Amino acid sequence: MENNGAVLTRQNSQKPEWLSEWSLNSDTSSLKFFITQRNFLGRPFRKITGAFKVFEGCIRSNTEDFSDANIHLILEADSIETGNKKRDNHLSSVDFFDTQKFPFIRFHSVSFEKGKSNNYLLEGDCVIHGVSKRLVVDVIFEGNKENGYGNKKASF
Repeated sequence: MENNGAVLTRQNSQKPEWLSEWSLNSDTSSLKFFITQRNFLGRPFRKITGAFKVFEGCIRSNTEDFSDANIHLILEADSIETGNKKRDNHLSSVDFFDTQKFPFIRFHSVSFEKGKSNNYLLEGDCVIHGVSKRLVVDVIFEGNKENGYGNKKASF
């Protein structure tokens, strides 16, 4: 995943153990990715970018810098867009996501570690096609801001 312009909106915490809860949704945010396609020799061939257009999630944290964040995401697998409809249909097929049988991709963090400056390392379990795998993702925190309506926003 690359810096994706995700914007989180602070919600009233439903659970008292968290100082704040932030919502993430596809109406106000984007969730982009890139992969490197390899040739038959295993060498990098080209970079493919895309986005999931329908998703939601939440981040719970006790700190303003999110260094202790707990992150949950749910993506609709068939909302994938890579700029190539034929590829998108193939990714939704039984060859990849099998969205008829597995309509959602789920992610739950196990750690969100602050590195240098605004860089973080996000580690968590991702369930795709019914299989859970551990992922490690670089994240850049762009800061907290208040919008024109008095709502606090955070950008990653």
